[in-house]
Amino acid sequence: MKFQAKVKKLFEDMEAELDRAPTKYEFEVALKDKFQDPATRVGLFLGYWQNRISRLIAELEADGKLANRNSTASSYKQTLAVMTQMLGEELNKIGFEHVNDDFYIRVLKFCTNVLNHSPNNIGKHIKNVKAVMASAEYDGLHHNRAYKKFKMPTEEVHNIYLSRDEIERIYNLDLTGKYANLAVSRDLFVIACSTGLRFGDWSQLHDLDLEGDMVRIIPEKTKSPVIIPLSKRVKEILSRYPKVPKSKENQPLNRDLKEIAQLAEINETVKYQTTHGGKRTAVTCEKWEMVSTHTARRSFATNLYLSGAPILEIMKITGHKTETQFLKYIKITKDDAAKKLVGFID
Repeated sequence: MKFQAKVKKLFEDMEAELDRAPTKYEFEVALKDKFQDPATRVGLFLGYWQNRISRLIAELEADGKLANRNSTASSYKQTLAVMTQMLGEELNKIGFEHVNDDFYIRVLKFCTNVLNHSPNNIGKHIKNVKAVMASAEYDGLHHNRAYKKFKMPTEEVHNIYLSRDEIERIYNLDLTGKYANLAVSRDLFVIACSTGLRFGDWSQLHDLDLEGDMVRIIPEKTKSPVIIPLSKRVKEILSRYPKVPKSKENQPLNRDLKEIAQLAEINETVKYQTTHGGKRTAVTCEKWEMVSTHTARRSFATNLYLSGAPILEIMKITGHKTETQFLKYIKITKDDAAKKLVGFID
């Protein structure tokens, strides 16, 4: 049978099966599946994904220090590892046209039932799939729009903030002798509690001229300059160093911060619920166990809000675009909210 006759028969078979004429895209996919050399299709989705990671790393190396691109590349690698574990050798045969509702459901079930992931972790993987598919569509590699319907599971994360009193206790810790190795981590954390800097921007302090009452920083994530006033506490800490010291990497720094918070007796009991593998679990821990680098930025925003500082002015530093985003970001308890209202109630 001549090729033209084969194409015509394929169209007629699809028309009979669908009970309508196939769309242009449906017919293109069918033609590829039936006639294209499998060797030219193998690894297309996988290859593009790997190329996307390589591009992000190349951009990172070219620009020197773009932490957000580095974290994105790392996130893509994690999602690729999940798909490799889920699909095995089958991943080499996945084309863009196969990223459909069945693929989406398969990812959800695998992450939930096999990997025991939380909704937010699963949502991250779905987000990455959608981002790579959108990039490939922009590059003209497919016309598959099914990915746009993929929903990203989410669950509110129980984060904490430190009160001004708790930060003061950390600030006043005697970190000498066997605890001397924690002093720099403590000082940088307290600076972040007073400036709202993301961890990715802490390194910029080392290269800045911090004379005067303000510091101007261009955050790596938003690229929008912010001007932050320096408190007396920050100035006092900076006076201890001829040059602001560099921070440890995130993981060892987080270990330091937990130890520091424990030494400061930030041991209030924290109770919350979390979901893993589709099951809700009650968690009880002490507050120091939840302290991390990001606690500083959240504490900065929450304490300013509780002190009555204008939300819009705080947002100019935190970079939130809307009040809704900001109010979801800060962490206040019902007691905090009640205390804030005391002055407004007769």
